[in-house]
Amino acid sequence: MASAALFFFLGDHVKPGMLLPLAVFLVFLPAFAATVGCGGGGDDHDDAGAPDDDTASDDDTQMSDDDSAADDDADDDDDTEPDDDADDDDTVFTVLSFNTLHGIRDEDPDAPDFDRFPERLDILTSELLRLEPDAVMLQEIFATPILGYPDTIAHLAAALPEYAHFFGNVFGFPPDPAGGLLEGRLTMTSRGVLGDASNRPVWLFRTVLHVRVSSPFGPVDLYNAHLEGPGEDAQARAEMQNVLDFIGETAGDGNPVILAGDFNSRDTEAPAQMLRDAGFTDLADASGLVCAPPDDQSGCTSDTMPLGEAGNRTAKRIDYLWLRADPEPAFDCVLAFGEPFEVAPGDFLWASDHIGLYCELFAEP
Repeated sequence: MASAALFFFLGDHVKPGMLLPLAVFLVFLPAFAATVGCGGGGDDHDDAGAPDDDTASDDDTQMSDDDSAADDDADDDDDTEPDDDADDDDTVFTVLSFNTLHGIRDEDPDAPDFDRFPERLDILTSELLRLEPDAVMLQEIFATPILGYPDTIAHLAAALPEYAHFFGNVFGFPPDPAGGLLEGRLTMTSRGVLGDASNRPVWLFRTVLHVRVSSPFGPVDLYNAHLEGPGEDAQARAEMQNVLDFIGETAGDGNPVILAGDFNSRDTEAPAQMLRDAGFTDLADASGLVCAPPDDQSGCTSDTMPLGEAGNRTAKRIDYLWLRADPEPAFDCVLAFGEPFEVAPGDFLWASDHIGLYCELFAEP
């Protein structure tokens, strides 16, 4: 029944090349739903339980960059943008989190061909090459190349060969550097990888990807999440408790923990309070990024559509970087992909319907 309902829901969005991967997906759906034992939909996204993880609702993120496909006239000295001259020594650990909007459903009618994802993938790649974050946590990565759709993971691996990359799909399969079935999260790091990565379901088609890496602070546990953010308080709490349980079972004793991603919930709701109660710091909020539109959009992350129009339309914050560390290092965060890129004269393009976050964590000298 669930498989039939999902097929009906996706009917208007399915492209011919998607039929085989969708057929495989539908085979796995009943067993996965029984395993996770949860459901429900959040208010901040439009697909509850579909494999492509709430694309239309998530915020779009962007950084201006004069070395990328972005606007050549961008001001790299703007203190609201990531600094591409971050220290190269081993006293700074940099991390970027971003929901890419894979575009598999062509949600923006004015941005054909997978919401112009091939162009947006070039923007993403250029920014990663410019910033060289120590850790990159991406949500909404579609890992199954289909007709006209790029091989996203292969593209990023070729452009950034010094990064190890781990893909965890929405079914909770073990992480696979080469990609996998349909959609999921991708964590990339240029730091040393310590131990095995893991991928845990926390809700229906919602998983958290864990990778442990080296840093100036010693081992750091990275958790890359794209959550459902159920509208019912009890369900939202249950989902976040699953996240906290996973962290409790897998984080090293005393290791700093970074939890990043698109949570599909506001910072005033129960999941955020649960994280605060568990000792986590909201890095964006603590860095002074505020989402109080229309007066202050410095911390808003969703959403930017139409993708091809200049101007900031974001009105909510649902993308986060949380840190738990004792002692807590100094840090500073700015928005990533926070402006549209001018990909051609007069042609502006947001990198996603979300805006991301870029944070620097400073070790004591």
